[in-house]
Amino acid sequence: MPSFQVLEPLKYDGKRYAPGQTITLDERTAAELRPYGVIGGTFAPAAPAPQGPPVGGAGGEGTPLPETFPGREPLEAAGIRFVEQLADKAADDLTQIKGIGPATAKAILAARDELKA
Repeated sequence: MPSFQVLEPLKYDGKRYAPGQTITLDERTAAELRPYGVIGGTFAPAAPAPQGPPVGGAGGEGTPLPETFPGREPLEAAGIRFVEQLADKAADDLTQIKGIGPATAKAILAARDELKA
């Protein structure tokens, strides 16, 4: 089943979802919710980890974004789960991600630089 980004607060199947989170829905349910503007985008099911040299951290995946990392939920919804994936990102790149504005982008870059130090 595909995943969708939550755009507005949503209560579904007894759980609450905040904007920026992802939710997995069947196509029929997604078609019913889409006109209300509470979900958007379609994300393919998680792909297997790419093959290649390790990026860093345990297990070769990288350094996971800390729980308190600014903009963590929108970043993860966009597939960015490791600090190393932010290495070549600029503020303009980050503001293209749903749920990240200029102030959050600046905070993300500062947190990234602090973790690299």
